[in-house]
Amino acid sequence: MRYKAGLLTVLLGAGVTAVQAQVNLGLLTGFRDESDSEDRLAAVGFTADFGRSAWVLRPEIGIFASFDPIFGGQETEISLGLLHSWTRPKVRLNLGAGLTSISSDFGFNQGAATVGYVHGGAEWLREERASLGLDLRYVGDSEIEVDGTSFGVGYLQAAFRMTWKL
Repeated sequence: MRYKAGLLTVLLGAGVTAVQAQVNLGLLTGFRDESDSEDRLAAVGFTADFGRSAWVLRPEIGIFASFDPIFGGQETEISLGLLHSWTRPKVRLNLGAGLTSISSDFGFNQGAATVGYVHGGAEWLREERASLGLDLRYVGDSEIEVDGTSFGVGYLQAAFRMTWKL
């Protein structure tokens, strides 16, 4: 009986926290500078960070994709990390880090890797629920191996960011 009461308490606490949580949804568009090549790829991403505004660290998730419009191929990734924000009357500064799973598909060069990332940015709070800003993201150098040849999947990305608060 104690187990069921404890589980019910945890579920109710999670539900109340979720109702009180602030969610920030972000859309990013920019360019990636691949670490091990001369390529600069177009990139898009969708992010969400959530939690109470009083939390020092908030969980963040993201889905990103980059593509080569000339030769074809893409990299996709899913990330999970923690974000810290400083909010002032008209500005929000962000600093986050975590792990990302990258899947690369450029012709015969296909593979996947899990690697760490860091990012930071600044946003101008236009209205109570919307903001515009810039984000700089670095994904650590890692390699995928295809037929005995290693290919790097790290990058530096600069992106324009639009955020909406739910």
